[in-house]
Amino acid sequence: MRMKYFSFKAAGTVQGVNFRRWAQKTAESRNITGWIRNHNAGHVEGEAFGDSQSMNDFKVLLKSGPRYAEVTEVTIDNEKEVATAEEIQWNMSRFEVKKDA
Repeated sequence: MRMKYFSFKAAGTVQGVNFRRWAQKTAESRNITGWIRNHNAGHVEGEAFGDSQSMNDFKVLLKSGPRYAEVTEVTIDNEKEVATAEEIQWNMSRFEVKKDA
């Protein structure tokens, strides 16, 4: 099975609308590991790793977010397809909400 990694940034009304918890639940339901946090510039950012199909689904879902979010832009960076987590030295075992940056 091919695995995928990417970092992401979502802008718009994404803070104060439960975006981070929604992303955590959405990722965990698809066996995606990683993290998300609020950034002081007003967006959320994070990294994610999982099987390619789940990651493609997650990427699409980030563009809509939870009920009260108004996502205006999602930026995906450093997208990589790999065979194993070790190829990119990925060692996270769950999806975490981190402290704000």
